[in-house]
Amino acid sequence: MNAEMQVILDQLEEENLGIRKKAIEALKKWEYQLELEDACLLLEKAAEIKPLCEDEWDNPSYALVTAACIFIHEDMVPVIEKNILRYSLRAAIKVLSFLLVLNTESAISLYKKTFHQFYDHGFACTGV
Repeated sequence: MNAEMQVILDQLEEENLGIRKKAIEALKKWEYQLELEDACLLLEKAAEIKPLCEDEWDNPSYALVTAACIFIHEDMVPVIEKNILRYSLRAAIKVLSFLLVLNTESAISLYKKTFHQFYDHGFACTGV
């Protein structure tokens, strides 16, 4: 894992909202391609780290999937499939758009499956 990204992940798990906000801002500015393994780790973390407050900025799920999917790859689809319903709604919508951009058979299949799940259950994600 990139050392800078590891610091950001550690900061996201902080209860101090100032430190957490700094980490989310750093993810918003992230412009570097990650190793595939690291991007998959971010996609997993996006399902685990929940907001601590109701402020709109506190959406670690969205920030993590955005950073992870700068360069989306077919091998990320299984990780997305496993976690997408635990992402925040904004993060899930962002990932759905990445699946369309990827435009492979497995990505489009997951897009359709997830869209139908959202449609049938009123866009119910367990994230925020």
